[in-house]
Amino acid sequence: MLSESVLKDLASPTPLREHLVKTAWSSLSTEAKLQLIDAHRADQSPPFHYLYELAASDPHPIVRYWGLRQSYLPNPDQPETWHNPSELEAARRARSDPCPLVRACYEKAQATNAIGIRLEELSSHTARLVAIRTEDSLYFHNFVKFLKTAVDAGTIPAVELGECMHEYAHGPAFRKFDADERTDDWYWEMSCDEALETVWELASRTELPLAAQIAMYAPLRVSGSDVGVLQLAKLRGTAIEWVLCRAEEPASRALREYVLAHPDQFDEDCVRTAQYAAERRRYSAEEVREYRIKHSATDAERMPLLLEALRADLREARNELAQLREQAVARVAEPTPEPTRKRRSLFG
Repeated sequence: MLSESVLKDLASPTPLREHLVKTAWSSLSTEAKLQLIDAHRADQSPPFHYLYELAASDPHPIVRYWGLRQSYLPNPDQPETWHNPSELEAARRARSDPCPLVRACYEKAQATNAIGIRLEELSSHTARLVAIRTEDSLYFHNFVKFLKTAVDAGTIPAVELGECMHEYAHGPAFRKFDADERTDDWYWEMSCDEALETVWELASRTELPLAAQIAMYAPLRVSGSDVGVLQLAKLRGTAIEWVLCRAEEPASRALREYVLAHPDQFDEDCVRTAQYAAERRRYSAEEVREYRIKHSATDAERMPLLLEALRADLREARNELAQLREQAVARVAEPTPEPTRKRRSLFG
């Protein structure tokens, strides 16, 4: 791992940077190379073509992926005069790379234009996940449009679409999306309102692997408008239970009240979950993790959740240790009171 001073010197956006990076590259560790790639991206400097080529030819797949995941990779069979030779060479290597993640970077680049990523043009599931993970301009309404098109056409399995939804909910585009934001852009608000309606309509008719992910992560409110309770009441299985347990969101509260008022319309598990959620108001983060761990279908799904739980426990332990340290420092810093001398009486 590079020290802060060395990383700053190597990544400083000056003419010398290319020579320094090329000289140091072969002697850097895998982690140091990832650091250096991130540092290049962080300064928002002009394209660093030399780094594309270095990353694309690195022996470690993770370095190749890290260097090319957000890079412009042209079609080497259709070169333009303005294409840099390093870009073309990196594209040739990525297209035939033995690592699926690296090939996905090339496929993603071919489906990207000035407007953004076209997910429907990606043929491999890995490429879709890479695009969703790395593309911060994949707006919510465009993503929902992709889901609806795929569900209606039946071209992508519900399990894969569920993974896309999960990935999107933790990706850069969704983190930037503020569901409560009100703007003067009427088209933007209209698009988001339509997307909200569409995604919950999908959840009510699609298979559980996608419906459950929508129930867990899709917004229940956009631009001040909530999903209708009758639409949410169409959900079934664990999907509706997830919505019932979504803390104190108005739409979730309205659904709990509706389920408890019409218990004959829902199964026993759903009614029991509504009662529990109404009494507890919300599940704790630990309970949500335990539920997700218990209901994960495979070890591949379960392990990240277990790791998340361990990290949460570690954060809690660190916070407690920090508090104890502060208390100890405060006690040491307290002035020691001088011992009071007992006055002697007049006769002794």
